[in-house]
Amino acid sequence: MQEPLIRSFIIAHKACPLPPCYGRNFTVMAKGDYTPPEGTPFVRHTSGDTISHRDAHWAEITAMYWVWKNVPDIDYVSFPHYRRLFFHLVHPGRHLLLDKIYVEPTPQVLATLVSEHNMLALRQKLAVADCVIPNTVHFGHTIASQYAAAHQKEHWACFMDHVSQLGGRYKEHLGWFDQCFEFHPYLMAVLPWRIFDEFLGTTVPLLERLTPELTLSDGYQARAPGF
Repeated sequence: MQEPLIRSFIIAHKACPLPPCYGRNFTVMAKGDYTPPEGTPFVRHTSGDTISHRDAHWAEITAMYWVWKNVPDIDYVSFPHYRRLFFHLVHPGRHLLLDKIYVEPTPQVLATLVSEHNMLALRQKLAVADCVIPNTVHFGHTIASQYAAAHQKEHWACFMDHVSQLGGRYKEHLGWFDQCFEFHPYLMAVLPWRIFDEFLGTTVPLLERLTPELTLSDGYQARAPGF
């Protein structure tokens, strides 16, 4: 039986430690004026079916959109963060890593990230789970109150209104934001294509309707739709 094809896209806008090339399984998504070192497989999301003009507000979603529309024949798609990478250590009897691992980006460590040993550990996790995501971050208050404290409350209210308009299970679970004290950060994931397709098929139209209603300032808060 053929192993599932997993393609990993590291979305990077500036120089960062990068794993060595791993054939067609590893690609850097270079944003802005950043160009990876010579010999590094990379693409830009400014050609083809693209929404790169939304970079300032939608953040990583624009790069994910490019993969969604322009990269065919993938079983699983992986989106690490340019400073945070999935390190799939094998632990007998369990498939969860309980905390972050802080490591120096030495050539040996970077090579391990794209080694067959690491890929085997990833496949083992995907054999028992739908997807791989970062561990939870715990707040002292709910997701809704955390967003209101760190961002603009009116943006959150607009988001909730638009999610409510989706109806069905989305509206049914809106109360979760006022009850949950933890979330999975960084917009990192390893997803089967069917879940990736559903995620962007819902998120992109939602953001298209939502963004024009937000007053977006410069700087950090300009990325409110991405948040």
